[in-house]
Amino acid sequence: MERPAQVTAVSALQEGAHSGCVHGLTARESEVFRLVLKGYHNERIARELDVAVGTVKAHLRRIFAHFRVNGRLELMATFGLPFADVLQSQDASVGSPGDAG
Repeated sequence: MERPAQVTAVSALQEGAHSGCVHGLTARESEVFRLVLKGYHNERIARELDVAVGTVKAHLRRIFAHFRVNGRLELMATFGLPFADVLQSQDASVGSPGDAG
């Protein structure tokens, strides 16, 4: 099966702003997706959404499966965000931007 058509991060966020959901994700998965595109690590996403880190990881697994990617970096690349952008927006003291957990 082919991957979804490549879109930019901006268009993904704009689509979500109008519909509440991005590319067929649930509302909560869409929120997690948007925060990942901003470069947030799992702990920060959990704080922003007031959920457990394990819940964020579960959402990420579904997001990765939905877009047929193996992890955060591949997801970012699919949406045209280079790894350097992820590193710049990461809190250097917490987590790895390349994994779901």
